[in-house]
Amino acid sequence: MDKKIFEKLIFFASKAPSGDNQQPWRVQVKSPDFERIELFTKKPIDNFLYFGNRANFIACGCFLKNLEIAAQHFGYKTTIILDTEITSLKIASITFKKTTTTSS
Repeated sequence: MDKKIFEKLIFFASKAPSGDNQQPWRVQVKSPDFERIELFTKKPIDNFLYFGNRANFIACGCFLKNLEIAAQHFGYKTTIILDTEITSLKIASITFKKTTTTSS
């Protein structure tokens, strides 16, 4: 994937809503071609709105959906594998695969 497209995907994904506008996500690139990344959340803050880190999980879900929509627009299919270890800050592993069609 071209770096400029990758940066656009992250830009659009980062427009996801989050409680108190915290943007609790962090992306780690796992391959030099930008086609494999991991999404992490921040450590929970001590606030009644963030009980059990739920607000961060919801915000990261919105980030993932925005990422998926943007990737589709630029001609990429996303595969999202959610991390099931609830004690981890890792939310998901994401891969992108170029498709033959793009959105107009």
